[in-house]
Amino acid sequence: MVAGVYAVNPHQANALRVMGADRRALLMKLVLPGTVPYLMTGLRLAVPEALIGAVVGEFIAANRGLGYLVTSAAAQFNTTGTMAAILALLLIVAVMDLALTLAERRLLRWRPRPAASVVRG
Repeated sequence: MVAGVYAVNPHQANALRVMGADRRALLMKLVLPGTVPYLMTGLRLAVPEALIGAVVGEFIAANRGLGYLVTSAAAQFNTTGTMAAILALLLIVAVMDLALTLAERRLLRWRPRPAASVVRG
């Protein structure tokens, strides 16, 4: 996020100041929209890591949760239960990724699409 703040073009900030923008307007119209791609990248990296941390914590010391279910089913040689818990974790990650993708599309709809994704007709 800090990298996004530093990536703001100072010429654009100066142009907004010349047009009478105050600090709040600079923040709302230039800085925050410019940091959204960095925020989304950070979330895409942090969400799976947080989920991994939670599951590993459940592997080690928990008496409920999907990590506990995987460990418990594996200790009982219950392949079906182990695979079901792993599939549930996979579905959770897929839904979280879909939610981030939809949020990114909504928050970044002002940005032009890359030339490769534009359909030519």
